[in-house]
Amino acid sequence: MTIPFVDQLDSVVGGLASSIGKPEDQIRLMLCLYMGYPLGSILNLFVRGTTARHLFSFITGFLLQAFMYREQFFHTLLMTFITYAMMIALPRHKQARFVFIFVMAYLSFQHIYRMYKNFGGYDMDITTFTMVLTAKLSALAYCYKDGAEKDEKLLPE
Repeated sequence: MTIPFVDQLDSVVGGLASSIGKPEDQIRLMLCLYMGYPLGSILNLFVRGTTARHLFSFITGFLLQAFMYREQFFHTLLMTFITYAMMIALPRHKQARFVFIFVMAYLSFQHIYRMYKNFGGYDMDITTFTMVLTAKLSALAYCYKDGAEKDEKLLPE
């Protein structure tokens, strides 16, 4: 599956990468990092209201991920939706363990697949982002579980 705006930007990134003499993935990363400043300014100065801010953050994050990782960004959507489904379907006091096992297994399989496809090589792929997402989703599940506990049970003796 191709993403139309990513395909249009590929020629720009390719030309910039060849003129600078750097790989395209590094150019993409730098462009994404530099886009954070103007997007953050727009969010801070012009976007008002909680729903509008969440929607702006979701859309810009989605587009930056699609630009950076191309079709691999579906991995982050899949991990997130399965995690939320597990948090809804499983009992609150047990779901954190299962979420942690799922996200760690998913990340491990991604790393194994990457080693199988490009052992010893370097290219920017979605595993860079899913390592952070694994920490965030497992922390979310444990915080959600702890929110149902009584304070006396959480505090050390």
